[in-house]
Formats: sequence, C-alpha cells, structure tokens
Amino acid sequence: MGLSALLLLPAFCLLSFAVAASGPLPDPANFLVFGPGLDGRRTLPVRYLFVQMRDTAGRQLDDASLPEVDSDALRLELSAAGSEDRRLRYTSEALRLGGGLYVLRYRLHETVHSDASLSVFYFGMPVAQSPYRLSGPLRDEQCNCPQMDLSGWLDYHGCRSFNYSQLEADFARFSGPAGIQMPIVAAEAAKRFDNDGAYAYCRYVIKDNELYRSCFGKHTGFTFMSDPLLLSLLRKFRAPDLDFILNLGDWPLSRLDRLPHLPILSWCGSRHTSDIVLPTYELTEATVSMMDRIYNDLMRTAHDSMRYRWPNRLSRAFFRGRDSNKRRLELVQLSMAKPDLVDARLTNMFFFQHEKSLGDIVKHVPLGDFFKYKYQVSIDGTVAAYRLPFLLAGGSPVLKQDSDYYEHFYRDLEPMKHYVPLREDLGDLEERLAWLRAHDSQAEKIGESGRQFVLNRLMPEQVLCYLGQVLERYGQLLRSPVAVSQSYEHIKQPSDSDCRCDWTGPGVRDEL
Repeated sequence: MGLSALLLLPAFCLLSFAVAASGPLPDPANFLVFGPGLDGRRTLPVRYLFVQMRDTAGRQLDDASLPEVDSDALRLELSAAGSEDRRLRYTSEALRLGGGLYVLRYRLHETVHSDASLSVFYFGMPVAQSPYRLSGPLRDEQCNCPQMDLSGWLDYHGCRSFNYSQLEADFARFSGPAGIQMPIVAAEAAKRFDNDGAYAYCRYVIKDNELYRSCFGKHTGFTFMSDPLLLSLLRKFRAPDLDFILNLGDWPLSRLDRLPHLPILSWCGSRHTSDIVLPTYELTEATVSMMDRIYNDLMRTAHDSMRYRWPNRLSRAFFRGRDSNKRRLELVQLSMAKPDLVDARLTNMFFFQHEKSLGDIVKHVPLGDFFKYKYQVSIDGTVAAYRLPFLLAGGSPVLKQDSDYYEHFYRDLEPMKHYVPLREDLGDLEERLAWLRAHDSQAEKIGESGRQFVLNRLMPEQVLCYLGQVLERYGQLLRSPVAVSQSYEHIKQPSDSDCRCDWTGPGVRDEL
C-alpha cells in the first residue's frame, strides 16, 4: 500500500494497520489517563499527565506490541471551556516512558481565566474519558497569584503521602526546644565561613511572601539558580515568614564535629555534615525550566533511552565525565586496558595532569545515547554525582560508587533493587559486571526498578513537594523573629501582564 493510499484511510484503520502485525490492538477508550495535569488548580512549571496504553480487555500493553508513538499519534488539545474554537497558547509533547506508559506534558504561555477543556487523542481518536474539564483559572508559571498557604498547598498536592526519610533525619538535629535561632546561626556562620574566596552563601528572608537576600563571598553567581527556584515556589503558595541560609557551593558546610550544628540549606549532604539537603540545582533547574531553557530533564531522558531496547544494548559499562575524582581516572585506565568491559573516557581535564594512560579527551555524548550500553557507572565528582537521577531514568542498571556524599533521595534507594553498589575504590567493579552479564534478566529488572523509582519519586510535583516540606519544617522550628534589613536586596517576581488574581469563576472553590 502506497503512502498516498494510507493517507486516505480513516484514523481507526490507520491504528489497525499500525499494530495488527505486532500484537493486541490498543483500545483508546480503555487507556488509563492520570496525573496532576488533569487538575487545573495544580500549578506546575510544566503540567503533565500519564497515559497507560491498554487493549480491549483492559490488559496493559508492552512496548513490543506498540508502534512508535510521537506527538502526532498521541497528543493533547487544550481550549478554554465554552470557547473550543479559541486555541490557547501552550507547548505540548508526548514522551515514551516504557511499558506502554507515555507522558503528555504542556507548558502554558498564558493564564487561562476560565475553566478549560483538555482532550487526549490517539491517532485522532478520543482517549478514555476525554475531554476532561479542568477547573480554572489555569495560571502559567510566571503568574504570581498564590491561592493557598503552604500547609494547604502541601495537602492539596498530596505531598504528605510521601515518606521522605532524609527530610526526617535532617530536621531531627534541630527539633529541640531551642529550635532555630537565626541571630546565633548567622553569627556562627560569619565566623566559620569568613574566607570569601572559599565560601559563598546567601541569607534569604521571606517576608509577606516577598523574597529578600544578602550574600557573602566572591562567587555568588549561583543565585541565578536559587532566586528563580524560590520565586517559583512563592508564586504557588503563601509561605510563612522565613529566615535561612542557603549554601551556593557544592560542598555542604556545617561539620558534625563542630557545635552548634547549623541548619544550612545545601544542594547535597555528607556523612560528616549537618546541612539540610535540598534537591540538587540540576534537578530543580530541570523542574522549573523544563520545556523552556532545559533540554535534559528526567522525562526526556527516559524517553530518549527508549531508542535502545534492552536486548540491543551493548553489554559494557559506560562512563563520560570530567576528571573531578581520581576514581574516574582509574576507571578510564581500566577501560583502556579492557575496552570490551568498560567504555569510559574523560570529556575535560581540570584537576589532574593528562597522561597517556588516560587516552584522548573526547567530545560529550548526548545523555540519551548513554543507554546504548547496558550498564552505567556513577562515580562522585567533587561531591555527589548529580547525574545519578538521569542515569536511573534510562533503564540501565547503575553501578553506584559508595560515597560520603548524598542527594535528598539516596536514603530511599535500595541496593540490588534500584542500583548495584560498588566499593569506593571500585575494587569490585569487574566482579559486579561479571554478575550482571551472567544474570541478564535480573540486570534488566534492576534497571527498570531504577527507572520506576524516578517516575514515582522524582517527578516535578514530587521535587516541589520536597522543597515545600523543607520550608514548612524549617518554619515550624524557627524561633527568632523575621525582619528585613535595609541592606537586603529585594528579589522581585517577573512581570506577567497576562496574569489576573481576581478571577472568581465557577472553578474557584470556597475553601481555597
């Protein structure tokens, strides 16, 4: 059948033609659609919903029985309720996550001052209960109209249903009756971190839901990460008045062997420090700037990895990175000696001298192409390897080096379920790889469990939930009054001429 003849077929015939030879027929009316993007009041930088494909009997379809689905085959349409002919300004895409699961996501480029209608189509046919009515207003990411206080926002988004063990451990140190006294914390921080070339941090104040800061250090450029993140949160909920220090550097600051412990917010923690750990700037930036300035987010990585099915991936370990840890150099040297076992190269050298045993410096490899290989190796850089969530998202088992450093979710990872542990010196790497090669189905299962951990625990809503709970717990322990010094800089919200906060249509519920 020629292409011109195919184009004349109705949608249901195209669907039958696409899948008849490969297995059960997908039934769009029987697909399962779920996720925060079905609730207009859940204001996220990018709204998203999941589509699980099923057949006429309600059975979940696997990838082998499905055609490649792109934004033309599985798509959404969003319109103002009652004005279906007015196309709203948004960007959307469909991404494949594995196991017949897809994510449809959309970034609004305007605030919708009404209820909205969301339709999902598969080869032109309505999916499940489509169209869905979304209670308005649907506010875009730049709209500064927080409708709930922080506690209400956490309840509404179901944030309290997640058990964050790192959060509990971090705040346990500061839960005594004295709580957090910021004059004491600030004075102690000024004494300990008085080398402005070595340390960089900001003292942030949130007062009446406005953001202020005063920074210390020569290298405070990372406020370009922290400012937009905090402003984004304050557009979503009314925060309590807060006063806290946020570490702009990679290394956690407050050592356990020095009292008093300081409740400094940091991007990662260690076994030797008492910092309160936030999701890393890599993860928060991928959340706030998804489908905007950032290409590599966790959903995109999971999608890109699907180009490489497990049986076709190469049975070698893979690593790319700079020379920020001597163990990385040792891995590269192993790769040079045993290229059939490991493909490891350096993409940049800054810390160590380049030697012949390290081979050539190579170009960066797109993250999605890491998953040509069955096994990924995660080795610390200067601190925790912030790439770990992205490696887990790709469905290859991750061999993770034991480390003093950790991100906010490491406590919830289970060895040999979500990842394969390695000794710090990598001395058991060859043994671990031999086991993975000999137990291919178990290796595939570990890789898939890692991917599911990401989809269940590290999606944008969960990242924002974690940040919101950090602010709530901190506020509950803060005992000193919150005031804004005249020396503080006021960090203002971006302008959004499209945003109105006075809409009181039928979608606004009394309890909000």
